[in-house]
Amino acid sequence: MTPPPLSGLELPGDAGTVPLSQRSVEDVCEMLRSGSVNGLTPAMVETYCSAIAAQNLNGRVLYTCNLEELKSVLNMNFGDWEIFRMFIATLRDKERAAAKKQKSPSPLAATAAPPSPRPATAATSPRPPSSTSESLAGASQPPLSRSLKHQTSVEKQVCYLHVFEPLLQM
Repeated sequence: MTPPPLSGLELPGDAGTVPLSQRSVEDVCEMLRSGSVNGLTPAMVETYCSAIAAQNLNGRVLYTCNLEELKSVLNMNFGDWEIFRMFIATLRDKERAAAKKQKSPSPLAATAAPPSPRPATAATSPRPPSSTSESLAGASQPPLSRSLKHQTSVEKQVCYLHVFEPLLQM
């Protein structure tokens, strides 16, 4: 099991400006060569870059791959592997957070305009329908929301009890 990345790992230079999934193989190697992955054994960087190029490990692959499988492919020493793993995990987290932030609606959009009220129908009216035809007419209109759908089924149960309860008491 892979331990979680250290929170708040600082990304030096421009390492975090381009999303990991958009980086080429050469971009990944350049991050290693430029010192963006601070703490790697300098004498091993070119060996790691050769393995990255040989395996075609671009940013999209690094974003989605299983890190435990990557460990054996890169054949890094333990210390370098832990530093590289934390670096990739931090880049992944940063990209996911940015994507999540883009997908979340703004608070203003939720409060901009309240929904317009709909006229009461048999499906939304608090009173039970008085006839079968009124009940069927109300059933053809879709409910406003899931909660109204639930209210409609509860209303139907109440109507059912009012109609059939007197018959049961006979």
